[in-house]
Amino acid sequence: MFADANMKWPLARGQLGEQLDHSVAQVYGVAYYCNRKFPFSGFESAEFINANLPLQHICGDNGERSPWRTYLQPIAATGMYIVRFVVGKSVELRQLHGLETLGVAGVTKHYMASPNYPSHQVATRMAGQTLSGFAVAAALLGLLFNLRRQILLTD
Repeated sequence: MFADANMKWPLARGQLGEQLDHSVAQVYGVAYYCNRKFPFSGFESAEFINANLPLQHICGDNGERSPWRTYLQPIAATGMYIVRFVVGKSVELRQLHGLETLGVAGVTKHYMASPNYPSHQVATRMAGQTLSGFAVAAALLGLLFNLRRQILLTD
């Protein structure tokens, strides 16, 4: 897909901003390809992609479908979410921090302000599990056991 779009592979670092220079090659490559092939429209305040997916998956087999969305698609625990937005007259790209991803999943600012907040990797995994059936089942079981305990204590 890079050759079809007249892009060289492997990519030289330093073309997407300092924050993304430290990302793994696959995430960097997807972010670079999608940013070059599908320029920022400027109509929205921010656009998102999950750069931890293969290019063929997010851009289609021929690479002609823009993966940029104005919303985060379903959050996965293994996701590497890139956001692009305008600062002044330039477009900046960076990876969402795990706590930002948790915020998108509905975790309140009060939790994030606590001194015991999780690391980036743990927060991203937690956000990916927030809408998982397994997470909902565990939460419901915990609620039921807690209610049962409270009923037994009041009797």
